[in-house]
Amino acid sequence: MTIREVHIHRADTTRDPIEPVVIRIEQEIPLPPWGAAEQSAALLTADGNALADAIWESCPGGTIDALLASLFARKASQFRVRFPQEAKS
Repeated sequence: MTIREVHIHRADTTRDPIEPVVIRIEQEIPLPPWGAAEQSAALLTADGNALADAIWESCPGGTIDALLASLFARKASQFRVRFPQEAKS
C-alpha cells in the first residue's frame, strides 16, 4: 500500500516560530464491542480534537477558512433546513 502525501503551507513564522506538523492517518478505527458507544465517541472526539489542534496551531487562517468551507460544502445536506412547504411532501 502506498501512502498518499499532502503538502500544504504552514503559517507565517516571522513573528512566532511554528514547527512543521506531520499528520498521519494510517490506523484503522477499532471496532467497538456492543454497548461501547461512549468509548467510540471518546475516541472519535479525541482524534477530531487532535486534528483540529494541529491544523489550528500550524496553518494560515486562510487555509483554515478554505478547509472549513470545503468540509461544510461536502456536508451541506446535513445542515439544510426544510421550508414548511417542503415538509408536506
